[in-house]
Amino acid sequence: EETLPTWTLSLSVKKPNAFSSHLRQGSNPIITRIEENLIILDPRTVLLEQEDSLLKSLAEQLKKEK
Repeated sequence: EETLPTWTLSLSVKKPNAFSSHLRQGSNPIITRIEENLIILDPRTVLLEQEDSLLKSLAEQLKKEK
């Protein structure tokens, strides 16, 4: 078995399933996983030119959480 070293970002939100669903359905889909009611993002597959779009989408969705 081969593995790649990584780090993850975890977010605590009120409704993780709904939050994850909204991210997947956006104009730039973001794929997450949910562990222990936390949204988990693994940036290994995010290209440098995609970072701004990813951060913007996350920020927009987090604002809706308030």
